[in-house]
Amino acid sequence: MLRLSLPILACLGLAGPLAADPAIVGKPCLFSDYFAEWRTFPAILRDAQGNLTCGRNLLNRGGATQAPPAAGDPAATPTRRTRRYAPQGHFTYRDTGGNIQDLWFDRYREKDRWHADQLNNGGRTTAPAAAGDPSGVEWDGVFHVVYRDHAGGIQDLWAGREWQSRVLNLGDATGAAAAAGDPVQLVHGGVRHVLFRDIRGVIQDLQFDGAWTVAALNHGGRTGAPPALGDPAVAKVQEACHVAYRDASGGIQDLWFDGAWHARQLNGGGCTDAPPALGNPCARVVEGRTLHVTYRDLGGNVQDLWYDRAWHVQRLNQGGATDGPPAGFDPVCLVPPSNWEYVAYVDSAGDAQLLSHFRDEPWRATRLNEAGLRFVGGMFVH
Repeated sequence: MLRLSLPILACLGLAGPLAADPAIVGKPCLFSDYFAEWRTFPAILRDAQGNLTCGRNLLNRGGATQAPPAAGDPAATPTRRTRRYAPQGHFTYRDTGGNIQDLWFDRYREKDRWHADQLNNGGRTTAPAAAGDPSGVEWDGVFHVVYRDHAGGIQDLWAGREWQSRVLNLGDATGAAAAAGDPVQLVHGGVRHVLFRDIRGVIQDLQFDGAWTVAALNHGGRTGAPPALGDPAVAKVQEACHVAYRDASGGIQDLWFDGAWHARQLNGGGCTDAPPALGNPCARVVEGRTLHVTYRDLGGNVQDLWYDRAWHVQRLNQGGATDGPPAGFDPVCLVPPSNWEYVAYVDSAGDAQLLSHFRDEPWRATRLNEAGLRFVGGMFVH
């Protein structure tokens, strides 16, 4: 597995190494050296027993914290300018009881000592049990966590003087319909956005700029794009905001706002001939200007669509850009400050695969849960 350097492990206060390499499930959690200025690029992996590991080190279940087993994938959120604290790193996940657990450290104030807070269900707030995975963001100096509850409510938890909670749809903050999928968050132009798929397949965009408003982005709302079957991915490209999602026919729809809303289909004979999608897309932006939308198709291929004056497509695994094995779960992606490109996924054998690329160099595939890996100059090496 990915290994952090010994000084970094010591300052993070992580537990000793695990005894074996269990099968990985779900989606890897990627985060870069922007996270509290770490001098490395770690990943968090989840196994079928709910262990969350960073390298060979356990973050929950008696490792760095006593937090309980994870039932969902963690979200990584760095906070640098919160009103209450120095820079922090947060890893937030849903446990087997529907509790939202927040594993966090305060790098400077407490020498990276780890903490675990339960944010709902009678922990920091009385917000109800979670039905899906959370999303975190820092907005206006406040750390916000949103998630979907069992009634389709979008719960917003935030750390002001004390933790507070509010429902953002169902006639509370807005009249937006019940959620059928998990929310994502984006801050664009100083406005906080919380986006989710409702029970009719409409992508609802809840916006806060002093007051909450809501806009339907597809299915006859801001655009005529078809209903969504999967959850959205969001990205900012210069002054434009992009929302990508999978429709019922496997089309990847791209909605974008540059003063007005537009829509286009990126695969299936739309902008490209890329095949239908099986899973939800992820999105990343390279060098602040090139949008990539990446997804898993019916054959386990990781398809990468990108725009550079025209739309292009390449297959990243199974003999395409790399020989990475078929994807068994949806991919995640990240572009850290170094402008490397990272696409990670879990294959059908339970191994976490990282596909990495830098500028004109070829793509490479690395198994993240392989012992003895080091991270040097943006690359994983033995």
